[in-house]
Amino acid sequence: VLADPLPTLAGYFAKADKHTTFYASGLCDPSVFDALSGFNVQLWFPVQDAVPELKNCPTISGGTTAVTRAPFLAKYLGFRDVTLFGVDSSYDQGRYCYPDGSYPDDSKASVNRVMCNGEGPFYTEYPLINQVSQLGLLATYPSWGVDFKIRCNGLMAAYLRAPLEMDADIELQ
Repeated sequence: VLADPLPTLAGYFAKADKHTTFYASGLCDPSVFDALSGFNVQLWFPVQDAVPELKNCPTISGGTTAVTRAPFLAKYLGFRDVTLFGVDSSYDQGRYCYPDGSYPDDSKASVNRVMCNGEGPFYTEYPLINQVSQLGLLATYPSWGVDFKIRCNGLMAAYLRAPLEMDADIELQ
């Protein structure tokens, strides 16, 4: 699932597998579509201000990142059993779990030391803390029609182990 509008995202596809289906937001830079020429690319648009609803293209709700939109895209595609792997939302070292995973337009947000549920410290950025709360909400509410699970370590796993207090009247659509 691709949502990043930055042109350097295109650099991630140098070793792309021809058997992969790429679900690319229509807000991605044209260079991303150029890099994926000849691949199976399915277009979608995020539901957000200034993005009109299109007749022949899905508009997908969700949170603020590609990974928080992915479960909603999966639901749109008909999947009802969705598991995300490796969405730790924190860093062991550096900003990526793979050596060639950075690009020049990457986040410049400061990395903070965070404790959660008496565990940590976890090193993360504020946008990833937001991602944790959004994914955590999806993982704790069965009422949205998807059997949704998260399998990871790091900050996300600590958050999911934490006691959760919520208003029982909240329902996700």
